[in-house]
Amino acid sequence: MAYYSYHSTSFLTDESAMTPAIEFPISATGLLGRALTLYRRHFWDFVGLLAVPLFVAVVAMTALVLFPVGIPQPAQDFDVRALWRLFSWPRRLLLVLAFLAFPFSLALAQAATVFGVAGALLGDKPNIGRSYAKIRPAIARLAALSVLLSVGVNIGIGFFIVPGLLLLLASALSVPALTLEGIGPIAAIARSIKLLKGQAAAVLLGVFITLPLTILIGFLANWPLIFLQSRLSAPGEFLFSLLAASRALSFFWVGPALVLPWLFVVFTLAYLRSRVQLEGFDASSLVTSGA
Repeated sequence: MAYYSYHSTSFLTDESAMTPAIEFPISATGLLGRALTLYRRHFWDFVGLLAVPLFVAVVAMTALVLFPVGIPQPAQDFDVRALWRLFSWPRRLLLVLAFLAFPFSLALAQAATVFGVAGALLGDKPNIGRSYAKIRPAIARLAALSVLLSVGVNIGIGFFIVPGLLLLLASALSVPALTLEGIGPIAAIARSIKLLKGQAAAVLLGVFITLPLTILIGFLANWPLIFLQSRLSAPGEFLFSLLAASRALSFFWVGPALVLPWLFVVFTLAYLRSRVQLEGFDASSLVTSGA
């Protein structure tokens, strides 16, 4: 297998100390394999970077939707518009903010993963606390980027789906660019489009592997709750809402928390490899400038 390689300096240690060569596979499948190796080697660290903020966002979103209003029974009678009309305007505003917290939690975790991957490439163990500390200066810009992409993707999906998916793929490298280059959200999307040259195959493969796997794990996590709900003859409104909330939590948290960290590693490696290919940078200088 062919590799791009270079020597770099660790941002976690003395900057004058040289580390072993870091190698980036040239092929898309090689990059995915390299991401899988890092993900397996540091599984709990990468999962931990996403699991906590995503859990908070999903719990907030689920609680605001289901409590204390509850949802109508049976489940097939669920009507989003009818449920929306039950909410007061302050509750509607909180609900919108809760839904925006979901993509924001993903952006935060992806940004922290950038530093976790850099540490892993340099032979260090990713540190959750240190990774999140390093993204603190970028939090406001990450929030703006997550809102911009959420609105754009949802509008695009509303217009025959394809435009929204194209925006999502085009912005795959925007979080690493924003985090490490200190640029704004619009500039980060533009940088992502530019840096996708030569990386699109790896990004597309990563997304096409991740989406069905995430959904499958979500359904598997739901099966025990579906079985439990089927065994209850006439659950009260609170119990029914509690089961519905648990199912939503298992679907929107378990799958993404286990699979998306690998995709974030793929995006980070694709970003770093692109800058090595197109601009001659190394991972150390990128991480140091972003920190």
